Amino acid sequence: MVEPKSTVNPSRTQDRWREFTRNLKEPASFDAHLRILWNLWYALIGGLTNGPLEMFFFVWLVVKTDHIFKSEKAVLLWGFLGTTVLFGLVHVITAQSVVNALYMVVIFSLLGVIYKYTKNAVGPMIGWTLINGMVWAFVELLWS
Repeated sequence: MVEPKSTVNPSRTQDRWREFTRNLKEPASFDAHLRILWNLWYALIGGLTNGPLEMFFFVWLVVKTDHIFKSEKAVLLWGFLGTTVLFGLVHVITAQSVVNALYMVVIFSLLGVIYKYTKNAVGPMIGWTLINGMVWAFVELLWS
């Protein structure tokens, strides 16, 4: 009886494995070289996620914590301050930078005060979208 030849090339499998492990060790980049429609899609999704939706989530948390602490009327009370500080602490973990966390606390405090004063989240959403560096990194996908 004749054994069938294997269709898997061991050297090609090893090359793929080496490339996979090399990609895991290298830092991620936005140099995707995708077709323009995919670049538009990823830039749009990334821009919405890291811009208006992030600010919407922050505003939602402020409203809910203000409701818990019964401080909806005042601008600077426990709900707002606690949410801002916790949001900054999350950025210590995700960005691994205390400076970034302090930057987030200051920016979100200012945008949160604007929201609390005007009761309108559109301005802070637009402001955060323009300030956020991740949004501009996703926009950079359009030109890669």
